[in-house]
Amino acid sequence: MHYGRDEKAGATVSYQGYYFRLSSVIEILIMGLMCKMTTLADIHSWATSKHVRIMLEENFGITKIPCYSHFTNLVGMIDSKELNKIFMGFFAKLVESVTGETIAIDGKTVYSTANMHYENPLHIASAFVVENGITIGQIAADSKSNEIPAVRELIRLLDVEGATIVMDGQVETAKEILNVKAEYILSVKKSKQNLYDDIAEMIEVKRTDQPKTKKVMGV
Repeated sequence: MHYGRDEKAGATVSYQGYYFRLSSVIEILIMGLMCKMTTLADIHSWATSKHVRIMLEENFGITKIPCYSHFTNLVGMIDSKELNKIFMGFFAKLVESVTGETIAIDGKTVYSTANMHYENPLHIASAFVVENGITIGQIAADSKSNEIPAVRELIRLLDVEGATIVMDGQVETAKEILNVKAEYILSVKKSKQNLYDDIAEMIEVKRTDQPKTKKVMGV
């Protein structure tokens, strides 16, 4: 079956006379994810159950739900990157301004994706406004090694001017934060031994006004 777009109706249309609004499919998909469902099969089964059908029609005006095969086809038509940008813009408006706020940026591994079509588990970097508990943006990376570039892209996409960003330390990421006119507090792990030692020595000098003396063998 072939599909086209009805721009006036804002719907995805089958040339055989059946049509379903793509916006309705997105609404069903989001609600299913909010209900902690992790597969399209579970979401579709939930949406087509009797009591949920009634709820969708009464509260969201969704009167037509495609069969499972059409549902998955329609989901496949969604540009996930564009949808993510729309969501980030929406939540940014909810927050209004992050000036003076603290934004925690962290990467998480979605281990359930190891059983999907990804060679490795999916990694997601997210930006969380600490003061109001709202996640204003997230971006995915297909491997742990790509997580740092994903974090930098997320910083560039968000309007975080005047905010203080808290995250694990990366020198290049710190430069990116300064470029968008935000401030940062970066944690440094002992795995970055040289940087960790330099910071520890700086703190010791500030605390005692004395440089850290190094022990010399035989003295």
